[in-house]
Amino acid sequence: MTELYHQLRAANPNLNILPVGDPAFRRYGRLLTAYDATEMIVRATEILPQVSGVAYEPSVAALEAPSVLNQAIAQEVFGGMPTQVGWCYGQNLALNALEYHRGSEVNVCITDVVLLVGHVQDICWGDDENLGRITYDTAKVAAFYAPAGAVVELSPWNLHYAPIHCKAGGSFATLVYLPKGTN
Repeated sequence: MTELYHQLRAANPNLNILPVGDPAFRRYGRLLTAYDATEMIVRATEILPQVSGVAYEPSVAALEAPSVLNQAIAQEVFGGMPTQVGWCYGQNLALNALEYHRGSEVNVCITDVVLLVGHVQDICWGDDENLGRITYDTAKVAAFYAPAGAVVELSPWNLHYAPIHCKAGGSFATLVYLPKGTN
């Protein structure tokens, strides 16, 4: 494991950060090791905007242009359905929200990131008298380190949001693959 991973664990002992390759990640998704993301990472790095805070763009034409990785993910993860390729990037050190989709999301890590994830089964949906009272205990959120170049599938039951950057004063960037029309 990288020195950065060990530094993150030492600096955040209460988070119990594990690598995305750890078996514990299977509750939330899977690490896709058969893909080489180099071409897409180079393409994205060349046009990555600078931003203060967090930015999310669900569909970016330059990222959706044909590539071996785009075709492989569309076929092998999404069963040939039309996909959108966007990105999430910026600086983030907080869990501000959690979301999930009815389908998988694939993240290609342009930089090292920490993914904060939960499980939809842990949502407390309320009862007939409290239909609008949906809660989630954030103590159940798990933290996983994904190095630059990692390709990670977040399962439909995965609660997630913007990744966390790993270096002081740094930033993060991930490509985001979803079925077309999501978000």
